[in-house]
Amino acid sequence: MAPAGASRAQAALLFNPVPHVLESPVMRRAAILLFSFLLIAPQSFAADAWTSVRSKNFLLVGDASERDIRRIAETLEQFREAVGRLLPRRTAASPVGTTVVVFRNDASFRPFKPLYQGKPGNVAGFFQGGEEMNFIALTAGEDAPRVVFHEYVHLLTTDSVAYTPAWFREGIAEYYSTFEAVRPDRVRVGRRIGEHLLQLKENGLLPLHVLLAVDRDSPHYNEIDKQGAFYAQSWAFVHFLLAGDGGKWQPRLPVFLNLLAQGRSIEDAVQDAFQMSTAALERRVEQYIYAASSWPTTEYTFTDRLVFEKEMTTETLSEAEVQFYLGDLLLHCGRLEEAEAHLRKALELNSKLAPAQAAMGMLRVRQQREAEALPYLKQAAESGSASYLVHYYYAQVLKQQAGKTSDADILLTTMQRELKRALDLAPHFAPAVETLAYVNLMRREELNETVALLRNVLKASPGRESAMMMLAQVLIQLRERDEATAILQRIAASTTVEPAIKQHARSLLASIGLSEILPPKPLNEPARTSNIEPVSPPPASPSTSSPSDDAGRSGRNALQRIDPVPPPVEGETVTGVLTEVDCSKGLTLSVNTGAAVVKLHTPAPSKIEFVSFTKAVTGTLSCGALRSGGVPVRVTYRPGPSQGILGEPLVVAFIEKN
Repeated sequence: MAPAGASRAQAALLFNPVPHVLESPVMRRAAILLFSFLLIAPQSFAADAWTSVRSKNFLLVGDASERDIRRIAETLEQFREAVGRLLPRRTAASPVGTTVVVFRNDASFRPFKPLYQGKPGNVAGFFQGGEEMNFIALTAGEDAPRVVFHEYVHLLTTDSVAYTPAWFREGIAEYYSTFEAVRPDRVRVGRRIGEHLLQLKENGLLPLHVLLAVDRDSPHYNEIDKQGAFYAQSWAFVHFLLAGDGGKWQPRLPVFLNLLAQGRSIEDAVQDAFQMSTAALERRVEQYIYAASSWPTTEYTFTDRLVFEKEMTTETLSEAEVQFYLGDLLLHCGRLEEAEAHLRKALELNSKLAPAQAAMGMLRVRQQREAEALPYLKQAAESGSASYLVHYYYAQVLKQQAGKTSDADILLTTMQRELKRALDLAPHFAPAVETLAYVNLMRREELNETVALLRNVLKASPGRESAMMMLAQVLIQLRERDEATAILQRIAASTTVEPAIKQHARSLLASIGLSEILPPKPLNEPARTSNIEPVSPPPASPSTSSPSDDAGRSGRNALQRIDPVPPPVEGETVTGVLTEVDCSKGLTLSVNTGAAVVKLHTPAPSKIEFVSFTKAVTGTLSCGALRSGGVPVRVTYRPGPSQGILGEPLVVAFIEKN
């Protein structure tokens, strides 16, 4: 939930010359996108000439001149290279692509600007992050605003650095947000940020041990009245470490981060990395901030500038392609009605334009009209499209459909094929690797190949937590429990990981014995699909969860164990004995906690995730009262306001009695 004053903080990000104020973590990655926007008429762009320029790491499209678009492409490549001088891994290919929309002037960009007090604001540009695609939108006649560089640094550091405490994430992003080109072959970073210095001089400094201890749950990271001091001091501290004392401390920064990642205390990590106490370091930083008459900057010279130019390719876009890119931008910004107008126009002009078909399919998914989404995506994928996203999107929608059919194995086979096509087209596209790993886990096949793919992702992006979590699950299936445990313990102990991911890691650690219950699949065993829900009723056999005879005669197969371990969810937990499963009007679970019998209810049983950590429950669970006193469970639930109902069950884990 966004903190109070969020909209004001968002506005400050965009509108010049209002001082730059950083967003809260809840707003990050969508900081500039939650405004109401003006309605865009898709036909208004029909007569404009649009060009696409593809550089090494960016796809740029726009109605600006080719010269201007290529200049912006070069600037962005230089910026990425400058960050790479500090974070060498960022010279590798990005795991997720970035599309840059370059408008020729303010009038062209104006229909896409956010509203501020009912009017289009003075917006220089914005950044939209996404799991499968990132977008930058700006005008050709203006320098890229600081917020674009700030957010792109977040994108680079999130995956490239295995341990990124809050002060480092925000400090390094602000440090590089001052990027500027001083000559065609030279750029500068690190200039002073006036509003941050004003904040520090007027309000003073946080104690250094407080700054270094801030995490995602800290008031200084989330409360609007405390964020200013945290962001300003994070910038100043990182500036000191990178440029202070002639750059003396820069080589010690990665040492310091590694010590913190190993779980060392702040005091010990400071002493070992900088050979001084935290108090002494605090005095050095304070002197740097208050005593410096000028702040040192860092310049980078690019001797291989022509390489950027040679790697660029240029094409003229058709009107249908223009409408697609505008619609896709709006789709990723959550402006679905306006996106649909542009995508419809694109398909009217070229009904076989695969990227537009795929985008329309994903639009239908966002609109919760999945049945209409599948034909668009199927046609796009089967057209032989060279767009990796077409095949990835198709696989994603099939994943949703797999839980609603008894032909799940057929869908998994198709998903596997489409994801491999996506990776043939974009070998470094991490989301496709992770989804393919999920499919292979479900099918219990190609697991060694899957480990290799995930290791390649983590080699380029060691901080990518989703890849680490998937690798741990595959290693569990392969009985490589020591390495899986090490990965999960590191994630569970981290102070920088999202709470939901930490909870998932803890769940996997609790289930580390699952590989003993579920041995590896023999090579001649057919692919398993029983872990996709709902599943057709099993062959007649006694239920391992011992339902009552009456429930068994009902023939209703309400629940099916799911593995691998389900995705992370946030909620409260209750532990006890499941004594009854009532399948009327949805699903109601009765759990005896020892102190009382509590009830949990959901109107949508198919949304519950079931997993078993015990040999006693390996089959199905039927409706009715359970014999033998019931089955021990741990239920993760979302608290609800209904009287007599504890909440809505999200995950039901069957556990050992002790």
